[in-house]
Amino acid sequence: MTPPTTPQIGNAVLCDGRLHIVTDRQKRYARDTDEFVYAVLFEDPQFRVFALERDLRWSDELGAWYLWGRCLGPEDQQAIVELRDRGLLVARTSRTPTNAPAGGEHLDLYLTLVKDKPKGFLTQQLEPVRRGNPPPPALLDAAAAFSARWHGPHSDGYADPDDSPSTTAGRRATP
Repeated sequence: MTPPTTPQIGNAVLCDGRLHIVTDRQKRYARDTDEFVYAVLFEDPQFRVFALERDLRWSDELGAWYLWGRCLGPEDQQAIVELRDRGLLVARTSRTPTNAPAGGEHLDLYLTLVKDKPKGFLTQQLEPVRRGNPPPPALLDAAAAFSARWHGPHSDGYADPDDSPSTTAGRRATP
């Protein structure tokens, strides 16, 4: 399947840990940059998100668009921070404790730790660890799955969305 070049009305977009549906796409004039840009509105039953089309990326693995650096919900981000602080989840060596995941990590973290898991999976799996017990096998399996992805390139640039190590991953929306 050839990946789409631009998001269309009805396409799915992953943002803040939830799949939204594109409901509107408009061309707007950005006075501060003196250019025309496309803006996309995507919604789910609880939230509406308005973003620039150029900030969206396509993921073949997800089968949907995603907003770079905003794939994980707040609860999942906090659980990932705690997992990394406890040494249960691989992180870059320059990471400072309590730092949230970098933008380029979001998609890989979502795909291995959140997608196809029950809501609140990471938080529930952390409960025994917080009480001083060993991590549950499901948590160790999910962490190992992310570690396996860690050795390859990130879906997009690590901290800069335009610094992609791969030309096929993280295809950017083009007007």
